[in-house]
Amino acid sequence: MTLTEEKQKRREEQEQEENRRKEEEQKKQEKQKQDDEVRQKEAEQKRKEKQEQEEIRRKEDERKKQETQKQEEENRRKEAERKKQEKQKQVEEEEQKRREKHKQDEEIRIKEEELRRQEEAEIKRLAEETRSKEAELMRLQEGENLQSEQFYTASERADKLLRRGGMPLFPAGRREWEKEEIEN
Repeated sequence: MTLTEEKQKRREEQEQEENRRKEEEQKKQEKQKQDDEVRQKEAEQKRKEKQEQEEIRRKEDERKKQETQKQEEENRRKEAERKKQEKQKQVEEEEQKRREKHKQDEEIRIKEEELRRQEEAEIKRLAEETRSKEAELMRLQEGENLQSEQFYTASERADKLLRRGGMPLFPAGRREWEKEEIEN
């Protein structure tokens, strides 16, 4: 029995060895499986971190883009406001110039009106002086004529009456009294 026992022992040892190998193989497989899972988890973690970093970078880019757009909009608004103020200033300057021109025109019109009034007053004064001189001259002429009225002809008397305004159909007025002498 020793042989069989030895065989059996060997067999048991072989079985144990095989079991041990199988267990080692199984442990190796489990370890490899765990390592694979760890590697997969690490790869998944890295992929997630990369996605998160990409998302963070994308959000940062979007934020920068929005800030740039905001800044550009602010610059456009400021430029529009500046242009509006310049336009307002131009309008005010033009309005001021228009008021000044209107004031100057009004002053010129007033001066022209004053000059016209002065000229009219001077003309009236000169006309009055002329009329008074003419009236004085006529009185003097009438005085002379009254003295020599008996020597007047009919046409001279008519002329004298016309000059004095003694003819109702021909009122006295300024006329050119110089005329050619009528021969009788």
